[in-house]
Amino acid sequence: MRIFMVLFVTCLIGLVAFQLNSSAIGAFHPGQPDMPALRKMDYFPSLIHTRAKMATALKHERFNYGLFGNSRSLMVGRQLLDLPAEQYFNFSLSGQSFRNSVMLLNWLSKVGKLPKMAIISVDHFGLELFGNGTVPSPSLRLRSLIRDLESIHDFGGSWRTYIRTSWRFIWSFWQDLKMLFSAEALFRSAELLFSTGSDRTTSNYRDDGSRKQTRRLEGPTLPVSALQPSRRQIDPALMQVDLRNLRDLQEHHDVKLFIYESPLHPNVRYNNSQHQKIRKLFLRTCTQFDLECIPAPSLNAFKTNEKWSDWTHAPETLLATWLKTKVIGRTIDKDPSR
Repeated sequence: MRIFMVLFVTCLIGLVAFQLNSSAIGAFHPGQPDMPALRKMDYFPSLIHTRAKMATALKHERFNYGLFGNSRSLMVGRQLLDLPAEQYFNFSLSGQSFRNSVMLLNWLSKVGKLPKMAIISVDHFGLELFGNGTVPSPSLRLRSLIRDLESIHDFGGSWRTYIRTSWRFIWSFWQDLKMLFSAEALFRSAELLFSTGSDRTTSNYRDDGSRKQTRRLEGPTLPVSALQPSRRQIDPALMQVDLRNLRDLQEHHDVKLFIYESPLHPNVRYNNSQHQKIRKLFLRTCTQFDLECIPAPSLNAFKTNEKWSDWTHAPETLLATWLKTKVIGRTIDKDPSR
């Protein structure tokens, strides 16, 4: 029995080391769009994507601009923003949330690789999405949990918030382990390690960390209906803890933060107004902490031929045009050296 347990633990440790050091970690090389690992990134879990983007930050000088978010910002590449390869990187991670962006920014500050300007997408508050961070650093995740538990009282959190915070930490860690050991992810890691498999696969990911947006097939327009958000996930106390954390980063590091709420399709309707209260609290807290935050922008002024693929993912050209005009263009005017 002991021998079996030793073998089991050894194999488990070996699998963890194999996955966390997968060849996919070296996928992103700004200016080198033909890396073999880019063509397989769609098969890997978010934890590997995070490791790959962290590795890219370590290998390069601080980027002038970094975009943080999830699939609602992942599609914005440097060419859409008219920026050279050495100036911009997209740190967005599909399926992640604002909390993950905050955790990733904390890690970048520890290694001295914060971008000079961090543009952070927070999910539209009508979506009620607020998952835990999944940065593959156990010590950072544990420190984040301790910080949360110590800070909840500062913002009037209830005992439910303490329980929810602890449970989310355990649940997200377990989900990461399951995805890390999926058969598909292990198989693709082995393909990269031994240089097997077809190289004819078209890469959806770009060298700057962004991913090509999935196009909606031609057909009828999106149906007009009320938005049905998931069950309530946003915890007001934890949201304020994260904003204070960003305030501290901006005060103690050479970084400018810009936070925007992701836009929705202009025809979307809501079946409740709970999100309005959360948005007001969010903006009020931003003002308190001297953070530049704006509510969901209207993209109607920017005309493109692209169509929305769904209610919540803006066309990449539309969103990029807004970012280039309202955010990046403004900072370039103020500081041409960027």
